[in-house]
Amino acid sequence: MLIEVILGNNNAYRKTMKTLAITGLSGVIGAALLRHVKTLDYQVYDLYHNRPYAGNYPVKKHIPFDLLQKNGVTRVLESEMPDKIIHMAAVTHIEACESDKQNGKNGVVWKTNVEGTRAVAEFAQKNNTPVIFLSTECVFDGKNEFYDESSIKNPINWYGRTKSEAEDILLSTCSRATIIRAAIAYHKHDGKKTLFGKMQHNLRNNLKIHAVSDQFITPTYTYDLTRIIHEFIKNGATGIHHVSCNQSVTPFEFAHMIADSYGYTPSLIQKVTLDEFYGRQQAALRPRHACLWTNDSRTAARSPQSVYG
Repeated sequence: MLIEVILGNNNAYRKTMKTLAITGLSGVIGAALLRHVKTLDYQVYDLYHNRPYAGNYPVKKHIPFDLLQKNGVTRVLESEMPDKIIHMAAVTHIEACESDKQNGKNGVVWKTNVEGTRAVAEFAQKNNTPVIFLSTECVFDGKNEFYDESSIKNPINWYGRTKSEAEDILLSTCSRATIIRAAIAYHKHDGKKTLFGKMQHNLRNNLKIHAVSDQFITPTYTYDLTRIIHEFIKNGATGIHHVSCNQSVTPFEFAHMIADSYGYTPSLIQKVTLDEFYGRQQAALRPRHACLWTNDSRTAARSPQSVYG
C-alpha cells in the first residue's frame, strides 16, 4: 500500500530530473550550447524542424516540432511539459525574410518567427514555465553608434520586424520571459556558418576575401553567449539582456584581427563598402551599426582582439 501511495499516479515521482526543451538546437548557437557541457542537471528535449541535433551531448528526446503549426506547438509542449524552454529557432536569413515580406502575416517568416513564438509564450504563461528567447541586433535601425537594453527598437528589415514582434509578445504574455540579444557570434568550431568561419576558411586557403569597411559590428564570442544562457538556465533571469563585447569593429578590421591571430596573409583581405558587397538595395536592409552594448558585467563578452577560441 505504501509503495502504491508513493509511486501511484503522482507526477512528482515520474520525473527524476527536470526537463529543458530547446528549439534551434541544430544551429550554430544550439550546437555550441551543448558542446563543452558535461551535464546541465536537466534532461534535454530537442524540438527540431528539419534536422535533429547530431552532437555528442546525450539528448533525452528528439521531437519533431513545426513552428508553422501553432496547434502542433501547443500539443507537443503540453505532452512533454518541460520545466524550462530555450527558444532559438527562427527564419534568420535577411534576404529570405525580405522575399517573404510580401506575404505579410500569412507568410512563412511571420508564422514561424511571430506566431510560433506566440504559441510558446502562451503555453509558458499558462504553465508558469520560464522561457529564454534568443534575439538579434536587427531589432534596431543601426543609426546610433551602440544600442543598450533600453534603446528604442526600429527594425529596417523584415527579419528584425518579426523578431521585434516576437520579443513584444513574450514580454507582454509570459511573466517569466528572458530576451537575450547578441550580434555576430563567432568561434573556430563553427565552420563556414559564421562570418568568422567564412573569413578564416578563405584566409587559411590563401583565397582573397572582400570585407566591408563602412559597417560596424560587435562580434560576440560564442562561448560567452552560451555561458550566459547556462547561467540564466541555472539562476533564472527575466527581461532584456544584451551579450556584447562593447567594442565595435568593421568586418574589414575583424578580418585583419583573424589574419594577425593565425598568421594568415593580410594582403588577401580586400576592402569594400557595404553597397559594393551586397548591392545598394540589399545593403539598405542591414544596420550600419550592428552594435550592442551592455552595462551588465554578467553579460559582457570578451573583445574580439582577446580571444579567437
